[in-house]
Amino acid sequence: MEYKLNPIPADIDNPKLNQLLSKLNLTNTPQKIQYKEFGLQDKTECIKNVEKVVEINGGYQLFGWAIWLTPNVLIEAEFHSAWMAPESIIYDVTPRGFREILFIIDRNLKFNGYQIDNIRIPLTPFKQIEELISNSEEYFQILNKGNRKFEFGKIRLELSEIERVKSLQAHNTKLVKEICERNNNPKRNSICFCGSEKKYKHCCERKTGEHQNE
Repeated sequence: MEYKLNPIPADIDNPKLNQLLSKLNLTNTPQKIQYKEFGLQDKTECIKNVEKVVEINGGYQLFGWAIWLTPNVLIEAEFHSAWMAPESIIYDVTPRGFREILFIIDRNLKFNGYQIDNIRIPLTPFKQIEELISNSEEYFQILNKGNRKFEFGKIRLELSEIERVKSLQAHNTKLVKEICERNNNPKRNSICFCGSEKKYKHCCERKTGEHQNE
């Protein structure tokens, strides 16, 4: 059985959103923005996508963060670029399979030619989630060390780095399995994994109607 964590656009009322915004040092309000189709294919090149749209349709480019939720696991901010149309409406033009996303403008954010890591907040103080976040941060640091941060596609790593990357990937596979198994078998007196900080029996158990372990 393959275990996966699938991020989706976060909601504006997520209980951990303010904590994430505080970590980003932002006081403005995120907003839902609609996806607008322009026939662009690359879901990883938001900056180039917006530049193409601006060149043909006018408006200008915005930098900020797309806010994603991995249900029952974490909430995270991903560096993202959106399009401010001439009619002063913000659109997402990068195809990610969602009709709308949660986006917050960051006026202090600029793209200097290198990747910016995601900012992550666990929904609950679960050891495996914290390890997963730590591993993801280390993985990003290895792949973007020194001048590698300006490289895209295939990159060259030292042998020791290759071994460490393989170790992190294997550990993350194990962590994802443990997280998914925990989510499938919640304990009633544990803190609910949705991030509400209530006990499961007073939160999501009531919503699902299921009765699980103590």
